[in-house]
Amino acid sequence: MFPMAGMALGIVLSIVLVEGAFKAMDVKEKHENSRVAGRISRVSRIPNVRYEMVPNITTVTPGQKMTVRINNLGFRGEDVSNDKPADTYRIAILGDSISLSCR
Repeated sequence: MFPMAGMALGIVLSIVLVEGAFKAMDVKEKHENSRVAGRISRVSRIPNVRYEMVPNITTVTPGQKMTVRINNLGFRGEDVSNDKPADTYRIAILGDSISLSCR
């Protein structure tokens, strides 16, 4: 009876340790992501808009090591002029962090 109880206790402790390790890694990743978000976004001055992108910022995301460039108008990508050639279409995608990382 005691060997079974010892084995069960060992399994439970192993699961708890593995869970704790995964939670610790997730906390670190969230911290790194919030640091990047703090560099490329700010609280908006526009009513009913919570955050907006900071223009003219380039940073590297943790984990994926992707370069994110916010242009002069506050959109992701290279700088664009306000004047648009006649044969050009401009498409803006509004969304969350998943929309931001689509490229």
